[in-house]
Amino acid sequence: MARYLSRYAEADALHAAEQVKDSYQRALVVPCFDESPTFLEELLPPEAADLLIVIVANVPDNADAEARERTAALLSHLQPDHGGIGVLDAAKRIHTLTVDRVSQPVPKNQAVGLARKIGADCATALWHRGHVACRWIYNTDADVRLPCGYFDTTLPERGVAIFPFRHRGSDPRTQHKADLYELHMRYYVNRLGWAGSRYAFHTLGSTLAVDAEDYATVRGFPRRSGGEDFHLLNKLAKVAPVHSLRGPELIIQARESQRAPFGTGRALARIKADRDYLSYAPASFQLLAKVLAALEHASKSGKLTLPVDAEPILQTLGLQTHFAKAVDQYKTQSNLDKALHDWFDGLRTLRFIHQCRSRHPDQPLTHSLVELFPDLAGDSAASALAFLRQ
Repeated sequence: MARYLSRYAEADALHAAEQVKDSYQRALVVPCFDESPTFLEELLPPEAADLLIVIVANVPDNADAEARERTAALLSHLQPDHGGIGVLDAAKRIHTLTVDRVSQPVPKNQAVGLARKIGADCATALWHRGHVACRWIYNTDADVRLPCGYFDTTLPERGVAIFPFRHRGSDPRTQHKADLYELHMRYYVNRLGWAGSRYAFHTLGSTLAVDAEDYATVRGFPRRSGGEDFHLLNKLAKVAPVHSLRGPELIIQARESQRAPFGTGRALARIKADRDYLSYAPASFQLLAKVLAALEHASKSGKLTLPVDAEPILQTLGLQTHFAKAVDQYKTQSNLDKALHDWFDGLRTLRFIHQCRSRHPDQPLTHSLVELFPDLAGDSAASALAFLRQ
């Protein structure tokens, strides 16, 4: 931990942590770019208390003037006296610690990833120094409503905990688009689980609680303009357990946005609500299941026999070369098994599914769901969502 903080933590995170003199039970990290100054009024659950909210007010260096002005207004609202510590609720001991990355914008290619890292690094430093009792770093976003029981939820001993979620739109059209995109996300995770992937979990930064020690082990959030949550979890899954919690459920505001190069906001902006929503073909996951079964057999036998349809894709990804090296390096079945599945991780799994499109093109998601779950025939996207949320 000390090594991570001295070598890899962000300098402004450590500087912000030095401002904290009190002690708290928990820390919650919230990156904020172009958000309403009143977002805190709806963010916290009623039982929240003895809490430090680490807010990273940030703008990327390519942000337009209006977004900069709105974020500067947010910063001014959070720091009325130009100090880092604010009091949100004195009776409940809910305080805010605001990090200013408006005056010094974040690089556009690091954006939200750097903002999350600054906040989580700060919370990690505070836990290490004894200013935060709970070793879990809670991460969310300004467009989230945290549910009752959120901070009272019993978390596992270590690793990462993923809270369940749903998107809520401000009008029927937005809600329908949000349902379609969430359905796509849940379909993907469902099919990964069916195929036997060890990376079958959701990757939304606003839903994560991460053990501070494990967070430091993987050197924190990557500095990326998008997908930082996916890549953090991809690293964590190789060194610690990933727990998908059954409850309570977070509510995420469904809204179109161009702030990140990909993700929910941009996906909603692209969706045409009156057209079929296309997603990966079920056949791609059937091929993935065969590949994962082949890897399991290879870890036991030391011989790699792949499905013929998958060989060209896996050759492109480099599996055969990796396997030859792994067999020479790892002499036990457990070590070889871990080496293979660490290599064929969540990112390479996604690349594999993408490349399967050349053989199995995307098809209407509703058709795929009926093909897999005939009882869903004729149901709405909302009904299908309820089924996959189970």
